[in-house]
Amino acid sequence: MSTTDLEVLAGELTTRGLVAELARGGLRVSNPTVADCCGAHPSTVITCRDRWDLNAIWFYTSWGEPLAPVTRPVDAARAVRRWLSRTPGRTPSTALA
Repeated sequence: MSTTDLEVLAGELTTRGLVAELARGGLRVSNPTVADCCGAHPSTVITCRDRWDLNAIWFYTSWGEPLAPVTRPVDAARAVRRWLSRTPGRTPSTALA
């Protein structure tokens, strides 16, 4: 896992109003502005790992969702923002990116 890639992503996430901090095992991200954010997923831990089918390193959520290649931290930050900005029973909105 690349700490540098996670640090770059942390910067992108904090500019979008999320809390991002390096922790053991990855980058812990939460959205303190959404009450009851995301049902069972009020936060996530982002890791970097190989996506063998695309021969590239990607950002992944703690629940196994691939976000974007590490070369595209803005896209990953937008995806995390969408996931952590929804309320229970609603799907993520693309307008929140």
